[in-house]
Amino acid sequence: MLVALSLSPFLQVDDSIVMYLNSFSVLDPIMIFLSLFDLVVWGIMGLVLSRRDRKLFVILALLVITVFILETALKQVFQRPRPLDVLAVRDVLFAGGYSLPSGHAMRNFACARFLSGKFSRPVVLWVYAGLGAVSRVFLAAHYLTDVIIGAALGYGMGSLWVKYEPFFREHLKRVGL
Repeated sequence: MLVALSLSPFLQVDDSIVMYLNSFSVLDPIMIFLSLFDLVVWGIMGLVLSRRDRKLFVILALLVITVFILETALKQVFQRPRPLDVLAVRDVLFAGGYSLPSGHAMRNFACARFLSGKFSRPVVLWVYAGLGAVSRVFLAAHYLTDVIIGAALGYGMGSLWVKYEPFFREHLKRVGL
C-alpha cells in the first residue's frame, strides 16, 4: 500500500502524457504506420544486410523471437492494463493484452542496437526506433513508462546479441548456414 501511494503522482503524470499525446489526431496515420510496420521495416533491413551476410538475418530473427518471449513473460508478471482500457482516450488502434513492457519499444531498440554497427548511418535506426516506440504512447497502447522500460530492455537484449554474435555465427556455421 505504501509503494502504491508513493507512485500515485508519478502514475498520474503517466496518464496525463498519454491523454495529451493521444489528442493529436492529425498524427494518427503516421503513428499507425510507425506502430504497425516495425516488423516489416526491421525485416527489410535484415534482408538488405543479409545479401552480403546470410547469417545476419537468422541472428536478427532469433533476436526478435527472444524479445517476444521475454516481453510476453514480463507482461504476465506485471499485468499492467493498457491506457486504452482505463483512460478516456481515443481508441485508434486495437491493442490487446497487457501494457508493461512495450514489445514494440523492446523490438525496435533491440534491433537498432544490434544493427547499428552494421550501417554507415545508424542514426536512422535510432530515430526510427524512437519514433516507433513513442507512436505507441500517441495511440494510447502504452504509457510512457512502458515504452522507456521496453526501450531499456530492448537495448540490453541488442547489446547481448552484439556481444554474442560471434558465438551465434559459429553455431550457425556448424549447422551449415
